[in-house]
Amino acid sequence: MIASSGYVAVVDGDLCTGCGKCADVRQAATISVDGLAHIDIVACTGCGVCVAHCPQEAISLLRDPAKGEPLEIEKLIAHAIESRDDK
Repeated sequence: MIASSGYVAVVDGDLCTGCGKCADVRQAATISVDGLAHIDIVACTGCGVCVAHCPQEAISLLRDPAKGEPLEIEKLIAHAIESRDDK
């Protein structure tokens, strides 16, 4: 199961050169390049891999309320440990 981070990737068209490095690192067909990178926000899970691989820093993550609340992993782990210790 793949869960959204609560964010989506967005491309700054003024910075994008259409190099395709972002699309190369994505395993799903989330990003297409036709002069500029285009992100399928329905398929985007907000993982940030494309952000980290963009040499022009043209991609960023924005909060998308339609994708649900971001998981607070540290709180979830702490809760799981507390629940385990209570048994």
